[in-house]
Amino acid sequence: MQINANNRMGPVGPIAGQRPVTAQKPVSEASQVELRQSEAVNQALQATPDVRQDKVERARELIVNRDYPPETILRGIANLLAVKGVPEQED
Repeated sequence: MQINANNRMGPVGPIAGQRPVTAQKPVSEASQVELRQSEAVNQALQATPDVRQDKVERARELIVNRDYPPETILRGIANLLAVKGVPEQED
């Protein structure tokens, strides 16, 4: 087997309208501020409790409510399932 290289075109130059690649600038003060802000968000998330009692109470209220979810929602879901079908699960 013989492979012939196509070297007639020469090296590829820059693409028209594309800026040349330059070295990255040092970390700016603005990015340091963003880093501090993201650290503050991470700390706030860590301080958030795993269980939100107000949401647990709301779920308990909905469980005992015979009218939840509304029949219109149930019919809409049933119609979607009838049209789209239920995907089969592989065991």
